Amino acid sequence: GRPNFEDAAPITRMETELAEAREYDDDGALTAVAEIEGRARIRNPELQPYYSQNFDISVEYFTEWGGAFSVAAFYKDIADPIFSFETVDRFDVELDNNEPDFANNFTVADAVAMVEESCNCDVSSGFLPQDDAVSRLRMEGWDNAESGKVSGIELSAGMPFFFLPDFMDGLGIDANVSFIDSEIDILERQDDDEKTPFFQQPSTIANVALWYQRSGWQA
Repeated sequence: GRPNFEDAAPITRMETELAEAREYDDDGALTAVAEIEGRARIRNPELQPYYSQNFDISVEYFTEWGGAFSVAAFYKDIADPIFSFETVDRFDVELDNNEPDFANNFTVADAVAMVEESCNCDVSSGFLPQDDAVSRLRMEGWDNAESGKVSGIELSAGMPFFFLPDFMDGLGIDANVSFIDSEIDILERQDDDEKTPFFQQPSTIANVALWYQRSGWQA
């Protein structure tokens, strides 16, 4: 699958937002300092498409009264899966007469330099004041993992309620449940002993649906 165009565009922008307002007590003493958060969305023009090889096998059984039962096993081997990441760094804001001391604080200019070093790219900060103090820097981006694997089994059953009285004839049920094992190999986490599951992949999925079909009507 191809990466989203905006995720692979060669553009990285820095934005800032106010996370906490500055407050003073009745005597004019500062009680809270504004939390200025710098946010950089790092685009990755070297993002590669991912490829998947899928294998599955199933056994099905159909009954004389219209029921169906199946067991399936599946395996997916994924190369270069795309994942998103986020890092957050915090910096103390020093004060001088109840105002941020820009000479000793981490500033927008420092944040831009930190992001450029991290992504090896040029960062656009627009018209942001370069001397503004930054107390938190959040970096978001996308990258390719080495590989990923998804495997599991699926149990399915469908049957009409043939045993119901005639006026309810036509009702039935379909149900399935999947048990899934997954893992992904990320270079930065190769030393971790704990296996990392594939992104947004639950270990169990179950579905149940009631249906009605009679005299040309279906719901």
